[in-house]
Amino acid sequence: MVAKTQFSDDELRFMLSHYNLGTFVDAQPIASGTVQTVLRLESTAGIFIVKYYENRSPRSVGYETNLLVYINKYDFPCVPPVRNRNQGYYAIYKNKPFVFYPYVEGDLIEELQPYHQEQVIKVAAALQNYTRNYLPQNRHDRWNYTIGFCQQLLSQCRSTITDARFIAKADWYQQQLDKLDIHKTPKGICHCDYDHTNILWQNDQLLALIDFDDANTTHINMDLIYLLDMWAWSDDTFDFEEATHIIDLYATSRKLTVLERKYFYDIHKLKVLIDSIWFFHAGDPHDFPALRTMDALETIGYEKYTRRLFGANYIR
Repeated sequence: MVAKTQFSDDELRFMLSHYNLGTFVDAQPIASGTVQTVLRLESTAGIFIVKYYENRSPRSVGYETNLLVYINKYDFPCVPPVRNRNQGYYAIYKNKPFVFYPYVEGDLIEELQPYHQEQVIKVAAALQNYTRNYLPQNRHDRWNYTIGFCQQLLSQCRSTITDARFIAKADWYQQQLDKLDIHKTPKGICHCDYDHTNILWQNDQLLALIDFDDANTTHINMDLIYLLDMWAWSDDTFDFEEATHIIDLYATSRKLTVLERKYFYDIHKLKVLIDSIWFFHAGDPHDFPALRTMDALETIGYEKYTRRLFGANYIR
């Protein structure tokens, strides 16, 4: 993988000088992340990961680093940032923030077995538990996954549309957003990216959840729904038995409230729309994954979906 921003050794020495981490030895880009520039840097003090944020504001990066420092206090399995000489966690180079993280040696497992999945589910629940009373200072500077955020991205897409087919697609998105009823649901902090490349393992034990680049203050069930989509959704078919199993495992660490259960279906739809809006201009505007998934959810229907996952008492 080629880094999005290329750094000379002198530039990296300058970035390293913001930290008490020895002198520069070597650095190489690593195949991690699809948005930010990530490097493996070796100094006389050890090995570190340098993350150069291509499209995040300093305050947004501050949300991420402060969150990691906070949950690390609870021994949450993560990799907290290194404090710099100014007692902060990020610095600026060429108008973009960067952060040094300790390098952690771990395995990546692409095909997770049930005992791996159970650990991931419980870690997701732990994240929501530990941050239940945490109010991030820079939360309004983050891309928080809400209807309003999706509406904002949709407006940006509309401003570049010239093809009538994509105008119709944007109209469809707007119709889907207008149907959602989730204003009463509680918010929380979710990681929002449980790709296998973001989970480090050691002897089949979850060592660290990494890359909090997408973490944000959103509807608190968003992480749980991400896991359902990973392991209970296949070829536009929803496996209710597997989904119930995942929810039950999650509930052993954090029980869902009545409101969460009643509006879970709509949060699921929002997650589908947010995943798809990033790739609005890609593919066939008349046949795209979000359209098929939303059609499948509509075919199931709110009442059947809610009854199968939570029981008839939670149908609103």
